Amino acid sequence: MLKVLCLGWVTDSLKVILALKGAGFETVVVNTSPTRFFERVPGLHDDIPVANLYQGVRIPNLKFLRFLLTVHPHILGSSLLRKLSFLLQENGVDFVFAHRGVGVLPEIALVKSINPDIPVILNMETFPTTSSAGLRKVVEQKILKKMSWFLGGLIIPTDEMATFLFKLAPFLKEKSIG
Repeated sequence: MLKVLCLGWVTDSLKVILALKGAGFETVVVNTSPTRFFERVPGLHDDIPVANLYQGVRIPNLKFLRFLLTVHPHILGSSLLRKLSFLLQENGVDFVFAHRGVGVLPEIALVKSINPDIPVILNMETFPTTSSAGLRKVVEQKILKKMSWFLGGLIIPTDEMATFLFKLAPFLKEKSIG
């Protein structure tokens, strides 16, 4: 049985966790929310434990500062790397399924710094911030373009998102699996 590490906010990833389990994958769930923590995946009949990556981390503005991990994975300390490294090794993870687009890129950077060869599939369910032409939009798009080189696969649910992503980084067409 293949083992998958599911990265994402647990509350946003319920259908993904169910789909992975339903497809027969043994699923290790890592909650990447910096503010909400869970012992088990809420709302499911299965008793699935959750590893809360940021629980106990005391860094102000963590929701935004965690994006520094895409520049240098050691910048926020090695405790996050140790936690993820333990989960990857202890569970014998075969691949990573990252859920919800740009928001999970910092954690992908951590995983790839631990094991550069592990395949990562990103479910690009939400657009990077596109409602304004502000700094956040520019930063998110630069991070997405940089981190997309590390992806083994990319799920793109709409034609509009595909057009946007392929304009931003044309090489992503090769990685598109959805």
